[in-house]
Amino acid sequence: MTPSKSIALLALSGENAVVRRLKTQNILCSPLSGYFHGKKKQQGLVLGFANSTLEEINSGIAELKQILSANYPGA
Repeated sequence: MTPSKSIALLALSGENAVVRRLKTQNILCSPLSGYFHGKKKQQGLVLGFANSTLEEINSGIAELKQILSANYPGA
């Protein structure tokens, strides 16, 4: 998934909907907009990889990509 496609996915589906969908697959993340103050808020996902090996990170990103692609065709 390219960055421009992921931005379109979040704009179309809403980051909260994507966060809820990922939670059903045991992937926990937060909506990026919650970290902004004021009117202009960016959409995105906040992912944490503390205490993860490179292999675990790569595996997690591959799983994230698979779930998003399956649930949001064209993403």
